[in-house]
Amino acid sequence: MAEWIEELDEFFKRQREASLLDEEIKESLAPIAEEFHTSVVRPAFRELKQGLEELGKRVECTHSAGAAMDSIRVFGEGDAEEITYTITAEVSDRGITVLQHSRFTSKRDWKQYNFQSSLKPPTGLMSASEIKGLKKEYIIEHFLGSVQRGNRLRKVNTYSLLIFHLLISFPFGR
Repeated sequence: MAEWIEELDEFFKRQREASLLDEEIKESLAPIAEEFHTSVVRPAFRELKQGLEELGKRVECTHSAGAAMDSIRVFGEGDAEEITYTITAEVSDRGITVLQHSRFTSKRDWKQYNFQSSLKPPTGLMSASEIKGLKKEYIIEHFLGSVQRGNRLRKVNTYSLLIFHLLISFPFGR
C-alpha cells in the first residue's frame, strides 16, 4: 500500500475517534443543561409568572421538549404581547453556551425588537461547574435587566411596578 494511502487512513481514523470523543462529551453535558433548565430556569420563570400575574399580566411559560429551552411570554392590554424572554443552553464539545433572547413589542409603533446575548459574556460558553453554580436569582436578575432595557427602548413604564415588587420582596443576598 502506498504511504499516502496509509497516511489518509490514519487521518480518517483520528477523525472518527475525535468525532466519537466529541459525541461522548456532548452526551455527558446534555443532562447538565437539562438539569439547569429543570432546577434553575423553570423555578425562576414560575416565580416571575406569579409576580407578573399579581400585577394583572397574563403570562405563559413554555418548555421545548427535547431541547434545553424555556420561554416566558408576558401579555398586556388586549392580550398584546409585551415581552418574550427565552433561555437556551446549547451543548457542544467545548461546553454549554447559555443564551438569553428577548423580544419586545413597542407600544408606540407596534414594532418588535429582538435581542440576544449570553449569560456569560462574551461567548456564553460555560463549564459544567459554572452551570451548576447558577441559581434562579441569577435568571430573575437577567430577566429584570432585559425588561429594563426594553423599557428604555419602548419608553414604557409598565414593568417598573414588577421590578419594584420583585426587588422589595426578593431576599437578595440573604
